[in-house]
Amino acid sequence: MSTASIIIIGDEILSNKFVDENTPYLLTKCAELNLQVQSVQIIPDTLERISTVVKEESERSTYVFTTGGVGPTHDDMTFEGVGRAFETPLHQHPELVELLKKYGKSITPATLRMAEIPINSELLPTSRGFPQIKVHNVFIFPGVPSLLKSKFEAIQHLLIGRQRFHSKVYLNASETDIAKELTDIQHQNPTVGLGSYPRFHEEPSLILTVEGFDETEVNSVHLILTNTFSAFIYKKS
Repeated sequence: MSTASIIIIGDEILSNKFVDENTPYLLTKCAELNLQVQSVQIIPDTLERISTVVKEESERSTYVFTTGGVGPTHDDMTFEGVGRAFETPLHQHPELVELLKKYGKSITPATLRMAEIPINSELLPTSRGFPQIKVHNVFIFPGVPSLLKSKFEAIQHLLIGRQRFHSKVYLNASETDIAKELTDIQHQNPTVGLGSYPRFHEEPSLILTVEGFDETEVNSVHLILTNTFSAFIYKKS
């Protein structure tokens, strides 16, 4: 099973100066690619926090996606934070320097900050001129939503997921009506995931979900649920 962690880096998101558009996009893409998201974190522009979170998520997830903090200003610390996470120094990558010159950037110390990346970085080609930077299993995306989307689409073929199958059962019941039996069914079928989601003042009032990697097993558990809770099955009038 391939897993993913999403790390949104930026004081501007935490202070609500800008609305986070990247998390919904990345969650959608992870679902499409059959990557199971383990966590989404929004963290400040501090080296210690970036390095700590990146290290933790890199160790427990197949892929880590960071967004933000890759520009030329003082608060753009993502490359240095990722370097610290892997105890890897930064260097000024000559290919990035040439690209900065090619795209008409005036070469100042601030501009060159965008070319300073961990020495073991991979440069993955994209359609937007600048390559996508990858360090170990960490993909370092820009925070600008349009740039993130174009870069993600360029590298998504490298992400290998495993298809998950889903099913839903709609009930008119409360969770207390079905909690014991649902728990028993989960214990008897540990390789599928069961979820229970109430909806107040609506019909159906409860949605049960079944999720797993084996389609036959998901269908079998779906049937068990419909038989067990037949008295509560929602019937649209």
